[in-house]
Amino acid sequence: MSSNDLIKVVFTPEERDAINQSLQAVADIINAKAPVLSNDDRRKYGSVADRNKLVINKAKTYLGQFPQFKPVKLDNAEFTNDYESRSDIETFMMNMADLQRKLTDIKILLDHDNYQAALAFYRSVRYNAQEKVASAIPIYNDLKQYFTHSESNAEEEEAE
Repeated sequence: MSSNDLIKVVFTPEERDAINQSLQAVADIINAKAPVLSNDDRRKYGSVADRNKLVINKAKTYLGQFPQFKPVKLDNAEFTNDYESRSDIETFMMNMADLQRKLTDIKILLDHDNYQAALAFYRSVRYNAQEKVASAIPIYNDLKQYFTHSESNAEEEEAE
């Protein structure tokens, strides 16, 4: 199996605790600020397309350069806060997407390694069951349900 092992990842208990505590700290901050939008609200407010982001950016720049055109009802401080927070959130989301991709890649390789080990174990149990080793027979009978005859051969050939 070790020659087929694509990745070796081990999290120490301290690393697991640090990750979980950090994620919880992030969740606590975001949960305190995040509204819960219904599906109707999501449709109503939608999202801003790239072209509209350009409009927002230009308006922000021009508002700073030409404050005399600021509408009376526009709270400039609130607009600035919303603008900066949106920028922060976009950065957070990109960082989280990068981390999610990395975690997904690690999981894909770990899943592959685990499945290859499970197939090797299954082949060993099947062989021992065919040799009438009593303790292997119930294990084989339980595991064989996951393999149809045609899939079993294909899966096992792939693993070898």
